[in-house]
Amino acid sequence: MSDLVVRLAPRSPALPIWTALLVLLGSLGCAVLRQPSEEPAPTLAPEVLRADLHVHVTMRAALRPLFQGEPGEGLLAGSHAERLVNQVDPAALRRAGVRLVLATVWPPVATRPGRSALGEALHQLEELEDFARRSPDFVLARSVAEAREELARGELVLIPAIEGGEGIRRVEDVDRLHAAGARSITLVHFFDNPLADAAPRPADRRGRRVDRHRPLPLPLPGGALRRALGGVPTGDV
Repeated sequence: MSDLVVRLAPRSPALPIWTALLVLLGSLGCAVLRQPSEEPAPTLAPEVLRADLHVHVTMRAALRPLFQGEPGEGLLAGSHAERLVNQVDPAALRRAGVRLVLATVWPPVATRPGRSALGEALHQLEELEDFARRSPDFVLARSVAEAREELARGELVLIPAIEGGEGIRRVEDVDRLHAAGARSITLVHFFDNPLADAAPRPADRRGRRVDRHRPLPLPLPGGALRRALGGVPTGDV
């Protein structure tokens, strides 16, 4: 199994369900239609590659019907607080000089009737492939060679990533996710799972919560993946 990155992301414990629903519903109905800017991208030295390591391009598919908008449609949130409205604009990424994006899929717990956590993760990776096929603004890459080739063509490149490893119960599950295209995994998202516990986020000096990400690159030799995942049943990669 090659070119896979596992990310450990401590998060705060889950809010009461009614509080979470109020937060979600409070973000609805705030979207505005905006024309993508035609401003040229900034000039960067050839050796400079700007990347965004956490972008949700398929949240409408993951949170249907609560989430509004999709990158490239012109529907954009009016502020960062509008969490249920698309905030990704391909033109803005290009203006910022971003060329490489970790396209993160989130298998939401409450919206997967009839599917397991692993099944939902695999489903969301399929949704990401469908988005890339439909989008004129992005291309999908699953290897370093593919990414370099598409970058040389001037494309905005998506690298498939998963936020939340609750579907991983054994090493073979990691193999299935990799075969489905995943090249990065954040093991812990909002909730405790069999791999690790969610942890309170530290506060900065203004009292705001700050996320900490600790990437663990793969491939790992022999049984190192098993040891790194801390208790996942047997099977070498």
